[in-house]
Amino acid sequence: MGCGGSKAGGSGERADANSEFARKYNLDDKELGTGAFSRVILATSNEGTKVAVKCISKNGELKQEDIDSLHEEVAVLRSVDHPNIVKLYDFFDEKRYYYMAIELMEGGELFERIVKKTFYNEMDARGLVRILLDALAYLHHRGIVHRDLKPENLLLKSPFNDFDIKLADFGFAKKVEGKSLDTQCGTPGYVAPEILKGKKYGTAVDMWSCGVIVYILLGGYPPRGAASELFRGDDDATAPAPSRRGTGTEASRRFVADSPRVCRSITSSTRRQLDDVGRGGRRAAARAGSTTTTTPSCTARSRPRTTPSTPSTGTRSRTTPRI
Repeated sequence: MGCGGSKAGGSGERADANSEFARKYNLDDKELGTGAFSRVILATSNEGTKVAVKCISKNGELKQEDIDSLHEEVAVLRSVDHPNIVKLYDFFDEKRYYYMAIELMEGGELFERIVKKTFYNEMDARGLVRILLDALAYLHHRGIVHRDLKPENLLLKSPFNDFDIKLADFGFAKKVEGKSLDTQCGTPGYVAPEILKGKKYGTAVDMWSCGVIVYILLGGYPPRGAASELFRGDDDATAPAPSRRGTGTEASRRFVADSPRVCRSITSSTRRQLDDVGRGGRRAAARAGSTTTTTPSCTARSRPRTTPSTPSTGTRSRTTPRI
């Protein structure tokens, strides 16, 4: 599966020489990543621009809902233009493959960069969160929900600029009006409770996922709360896992493992503020008669820094794999 071999796309898998894609792009010999039905290959346009080309094989395993999801992703990316959202340059529907020419992000994943730092402080975290929130405000204003926010989808444009960050991977993104969605999808550990409970939802689910990312940035370890417990089935035996799961990489787990080093400059006052928010959430839940805790404590004293009890590395369901 895929569209690239060791040499410019590989024999038998490269685009036809007279195809629209081949006339505009030349696949290089560098593979950037792989998916269930796809490979991401470095390519060069006729103008000399380096791009990442996602090549999705049209084999028999690709189901109609995967094709529909692909076209939804393309439609969303074509409708947006924001400095902190990855750009889609071209999309080609050809005989054996779909080709997506996407902006090349040479800086890698954000958390990979953070792990390499000696210190990571609140000022840096504040700058990052502002960028992320600005991108989300742009999407939500246009009625677009991402549905798979996680550290692995925050990419850096350059190896030398820590703040040229772009939101990527719109495979679950969708246009929405109000709370009209009910598809269970996302990555364990970042999924909002209403998705897991099968309730109708809208753009607000992205804010839950954003909150988890902020929690990890400031605390150095992931939260444990209602969403994680529901995913495990601890609080509600009827709450199913997402039917369409996102996948993770080692980056965020390495960040958590190295958090005692990279987060040493986080102040105790910030930890107290986060803990106050956690206590307030628990008191509100108790008053409402809830059995779950929506906003957990974040102090280092309350719990050792460990990897999530529900890791973000679960593979997607066979019925709806990531392409």
